[in-house]
Amino acid sequence: MIARILVPVDFSPCSDDALAYALALADQHGAEVEILYVWPVENGLFAETPQGIAMEKRLSAAESEHPRRVSGRLEFGREPANVILDILEHEPFDLVVLGREREKALGHVATNVKSTAPCPVVTVPPPDEEAA
Repeated sequence: MIARILVPVDFSPCSDDALAYALALADQHGAEVEILYVWPVENGLFAETPQGIAMEKRLSAAESEHPRRVSGRLEFGREPANVILDILEHEPFDLVVLGREREKALGHVATNVKSTAPCPVVTVPPPDEEAA
């Protein structure tokens, strides 16, 4: 049974695809989705950054289509994989869904999380890999 899904995002097209996949799974299982962004900056106003605006846009769209099932979360940390694994160690998630970019940070993060996570991890490949 899938009740809670964690979706780390970096606002790339691949992480947007991962979010769409997680939302579709959540609809099938009646699960909750928590969208996570790990911000490496420890000061300043996140909401006014391009990343903050991107997070608000995705969260608003997801919440409007999936009311009462979606929440957003901002965590600070220099190594996103470590932050994600710490969350998974202390909170009950049934599944992690994240994009797997080849060249970007999230690809490295996906590999690290998938090899160590205490729950199943689904990685969504870049759009050009799906056709291959």
